[in-house]
Parts: sequence; structure tokens; C-alpha cells
Amino acid sequence: MFSQCDSYYERIVAHRRYLHEHPEVSYKEFETQKYIISTLEEIGVPYKTFEGNCAVLAIVKGHAPGKTLAFRADIDALAITEENTFSYRSKNEGAMHACGHDGHTAVLLAFGELLNKNKDKFGGEVRLIFQHAEEVGPGGAVELIKAGVLDGVDIIYGAHTNVVVLDAGQAGYVEGPPYAAADKFELEFVGKGGPANRPHLTEDPILAASHAVVSLQSIVARNIDPLESAVVSVCVFNSGSLTNVFPTSAKLRGTIRTFDENIRQFIKKRVGEVAKASSDMHGTELRYTHLQGYPVLVNNADVVRQVKEKAQENGIEMVKMEKSLGAEDFAYYAQKVPAGYFFMGCKTENQMPEHSPKHDIDERGLLTGLKLFVSCLQCHCK
Repeated sequence: MFSQCDSYYERIVAHRRYLHEHPEVSYKEFETQKYIISTLEEIGVPYKTFEGNCAVLAIVKGHAPGKTLAFRADIDALAITEENTFSYRSKNEGAMHACGHDGHTAVLLAFGELLNKNKDKFGGEVRLIFQHAEEVGPGGAVELIKAGVLDGVDIIYGAHTNVVVLDAGQAGYVEGPPYAAADKFELEFVGKGGPANRPHLTEDPILAASHAVVSLQSIVARNIDPLESAVVSVCVFNSGSLTNVFPTSAKLRGTIRTFDENIRQFIKKRVGEVAKASSDMHGTELRYTHLQGYPVLVNNADVVRQVKEKAQENGIEMVKMEKSLGAEDFAYYAQKVPAGYFFMGCKTENQMPEHSPKHDIDERGLLTGLKLFVSCLQCHCK
């Protein structure tokens, strides 16, 4: 099968460019689902859909008994207006495949076609999970797990494009967790509004919130072991509308990223304590909401080692990468069954990272993704 991969390159590119041109945001991937279904029907791969979402599960069975493997691609786009000018730029205003999901889906479609034409070369069952809504919590993975996509699965694999570190022809692996847990917080400081020329008669929520923004930085700087990794970032500050009136409230929103569950819970508690101190200092009332997001993505060490060795045997350059404080709802799958999550080298000249309106990929790296998935399968072929 590995020797056949090169012949699928044009198919991968065609899939990717169609999907890039027709992006759909999380929970609204209706036309994307139709395209996936149409392709699966064309190549003769059976599939099923799910009530209430746009996911698709395709199943290819080998010629003999064996393990049940799952491979997952996310299919949703981001609510971003694309600034690229190439011919296949987004036709859907305000939506863009700025995180490589078009490439992930294209690789999995090609992998399904390759599998279906080579059933005599592997045993067991391969499930291809085309998952909706990775970009927006609670994420599509939780729904699909509840729907049974992992029932009986022995191992699950996934891969993400990388445009900053890895060149086309390279694949990346991480020893340990590739991605962090990602939580959100919302802080509202409620005060007593009034005229700007009489500050002594007010309880200024802007001042209270401003002190909180600065003080929250002390959590990672002074409360977390420097050898550990954590992030507390305030990214939204909303308050007021007039230049001569103190508002009655100020709102902060931000994110917490951690790899350790104890640190995760400590920061959750500490954010409330620090914000409360700032609020009390300025006489405001604090309302704190913590929104728990995706957990840490934990790779299975044996799975990663086996795939790395097989891929290297196949001539793929495997590059050891550092963990990232990004987040992925693939983590939910990895909580249920042994998992291996990897990276496809797609570095471009401009190296615009994910979530940029000018994001693009070197499509040659998607062929490496297909070869990587075949290597995953070969780990279980006799």
C-alpha cells in the first residue's frame, strides 16, 4: 500500500482545494458533510451519519480478523475572513480553513480510498472519523464518543498540519502530551457608576479590573514551579462607552493552559482569589465564571514509538517536537483508548500560523500525512 500513496497526491489536492474553497464553521458543516458522503459513495466505502450533527463515520474491513483501528480528521473551519488571493480562496465570507482541517479531511478521504482498494492487504477494521466542531467547545469528539464511535476500538490515530517547524516530507511526534488542557474564565467587576469628575463618589470597576489584569500575571510568575508549563492570559477587556461617565461594570475574559491536573485546579482557584482581592481593594463586587475546556492530550508512548519506527522504515523523516500549549478535543478520544497524535510537515515560505487570515499549507505535506497513516496501519499488519 505504501508504494501506491504517490498516485493519490492529485486526489488529495483536489479534495483539499474544494474544501478550502467551501469552508463551514463548527456545527454548521452541512455541505462539507455532503461532499464527504458523495466521495465515500463514489469510492464505495460504507458510512453512517449521526442525528444532530454533521459528522460521518466510514468503515473499511480487511480480509481477515484483526484489530479495530480508528483515524480521525476534523472537518470544521474558523469564523475568519480569508485574506489569501489564490484561486481556491474561501467563497464563504466570514469562514476560512485557517487551521488545516481541509487538509486533514482530504488525507482521510484518500486513505479511505486506498484502504478500500487494498482490503486483501490488512486484517481487522478501520474506522474513519470525520468529526465536526473541533474548533468550538464542548467539541464534537464528546458527542461521537457518546454515539459509540470508539466502541471496540483498540487504537486511535490523528494528525495535524504544521506550517512553522516541519517541511514537506517530514512528520512530527511528541514524547508526552502534544497539547495542553484549555480552560476559559470570565470575571465581572460590578461597581457604582457616576460622573467622571466625581470619582470619590463611585466604585470604579475599570480600576479594579485593571489591577486584576496585572495581578493575574503573578500566578504563573510566582505561584507555579518555573520548571512547569502554564499560561494565564487575559484577552478581552470590555467596559464603558462614554468618556465622562464611570461604567457600572467591567468584564475580563481569558484562557488558562496547563499540562498537570493539580496545577490546572490550583490556577482555577487562584484566579478567583486574585480577582477577589483586586475587587475588594476597590469596593466592587466580583462575579467569577470558570469554563472547563478540553483536557490534556496524552499520547500512548508505545503507540508513538511503534509508528515512529515503522514510518522511519518507510523513509519518512520523523522529527521530535516540543509540546504545545494549544488544545485539541482529540484529547477526549485519548482518554478512552490508546492514542497516537502526530504532525504533517506543511511549512510554507510565509509561515503564517494557524488561525491567521493568510494561513496556507504546502500541500505536498499532505502526501506525507497519507504515508504516515499507512505506516500506522502497517504497525498491525502481519
